[in-house]
Amino acid sequence: MSESRTGPSAPLRLLLIGLATAAFGARAAAAADELAELRTENATIVYPAEKERFARELGEAFEWGLKVVADDLGRPAHRVTIHVYRTKAEMAEGAMTILGRTRPEAEGIARAGMSDRDRDAILVIASADRWGDFLWQAIAHEHAHGMTTERFGPALADKARWMFEGLGDYEGTRALSAKSPDAGRDFRRQRLKVAFKALVKGQLPSLDEISDRATWFVNINTDVRKWDRQYACAYVAMDYLIRTYGFSKVGEVLKEAGAGVPYGTALSQVLGISTLGLETRVVGSLAVTGFFDLYPRYTAALAVVAAALLIAAVLLLRGRRPSS
Repeated sequence: MSESRTGPSAPLRLLLIGLATAAFGARAAAAADELAELRTENATIVYPAEKERFARELGEAFEWGLKVVADDLGRPAHRVTIHVYRTKAEMAEGAMTILGRTRPEAEGIARAGMSDRDRDAILVIASADRWGDFLWQAIAHEHAHGMTTERFGPALADKARWMFEGLGDYEGTRALSAKSPDAGRDFRRQRLKVAFKALVKGQLPSLDEISDRATWFVNINTDVRKWDRQYACAYVAMDYLIRTYGFSKVGEVLKEAGAGVPYGTALSQVLGISTLGLETRVVGSLAVTGFFDLYPRYTAALAVVAAALLIAAVLLLRGRRPSS
């Protein structure tokens, strides 16, 4: 006699499988949505639970950058909360809920990171865990934004954007250089190369063209090359100002511009230089750096060609002299 087996019918088995799959999916989604907190001396980092390694590196980079930036901009009055997001879409949602930005504005500025000193918050994209040393520059850059607003006022970010972003890059590069001189040198060199190539091609923006906050973000969202050029231009200009006049004097310019004085007026009153005069000096410095530091071989080749053309011209003129 054959043995009979009892068990759930086919439809019931399908139902059980579906319920099990749904339960597994719900647990996976819950795990993916789970957030964790990491507290450092000056910051609280809120991050997706699976990004713990990145959160620890981010905390270390933030504290390092804070100490370096403090030399110029001081220390924050309050703890900073750093929010880590998996995607740009999530960061845009965070910009709306945490920073109070409108959706078009939030979607327009959700890139690598953003800061808001009024809310003592920094937002960071989780893909930064693949940035390597650049993370140390980027988090110091964002922290410098917050400290710039805290120390000098909000008008810099709106009406003197090249100063605001250029100072962020300057301080971020200082922090990176303090951690790794080679990495800092490479980052600075990359910025100079972008600016020099833009200068040679006639594409280097004027300071007035990148002074307005809205225009700055329009450029970011329409053309990645404009994005690179404006950051490079802002960095080169602020780097020149600080290296030439010292941070204390430049700080006086920032204080005036941060209080709402047009940056051209602030430059003139504090440093005795016009915006056009500054641009002329920056371009001259950039040209010298480009030809003799960034691309010395090309400069040498051009010199050889110029010398050859000069010799040829002299010989040609001699050949045309009438015989006596």
